[in-house]
Amino acid sequence: MSIIITGSNGLIGSFIVKSFLEKGEHILGVDISPHPSFNHPSYDYHSIDISSDSAVKSFYDQIEIKQVELRALLNCHQYKPQGFLSKESGEDIDLWKSVINANLSGLYYMCLGIKQYQGPKSKDISIVNFGSTYGRVSSNPSLYENNSMGNPACYSASKGGVHMLTKYLAANWVQEGIRTNTIAPHGVLNNHEIEFKNKFSTLTPIKRMMRVEEILPAVELLLDSRNTYMNGSELIIDGGWSIW
Repeated sequence: MSIIITGSNGLIGSFIVKSFLEKGEHILGVDISPHPSFNHPSYDYHSIDISSDSAVKSFYDQIEIKQVELRALLNCHQYKPQGFLSKESGEDIDLWKSVINANLSGLYYMCLGIKQYQGPKSKDISIVNFGSTYGRVSSNPSLYENNSMGNPACYSASKGGVHMLTKYLAANWVQEGIRTNTIAPHGVLNNHEIEFKNKFSTLTPIKRMMRVEEILPAVELLLDSRNTYMNGSELIIDGGWSIW
């Protein structure tokens, strides 16, 4: 049985791919890059622009021909083009369109594809969508003072959509054997400048940014074959950021 992981070349996606390959899982990686991050006999990579519904349909058609048996879809992708995190990006309309198309529409296309997939299926398919703390609460403007970072509205809007879409799918697709849940990480450390890390640490109870490996237990919980009653949940991994 196989697991689809979108954003498989990204920070979170690549870590999950590596971890699951080490556990003996078969992974279908999906990313827009033409080159995979891994070369492994249990890893099949597909270069796809998931903001295109026709490209997503073609992907599912390809794996249906191969009669791939699926057990899960992990939507780990997020679109952050160059300059995305600059303060100047906040009111860029083209950026808004591209981020919404990838983060929200693309995620829906992937979910819809697994629902419509006609290959062999298990009785239980798990969809795990990656939202964000900023899909639940607003970004704190003070975090972006005295550093070069920013956070455009399109990111929060796209991730808020992910959280609500997950709840809708959980309510409407569960009778077809598809459970849908959200993981909401926050502040995943990725070569951030020292000024930003220091400011982040002052604003969160745990006093540091998140390490990417701290996401894995939540993913394992949602994909555990014994875990058949979690549906529509939000697993919040934010160090307590949103309790203040």
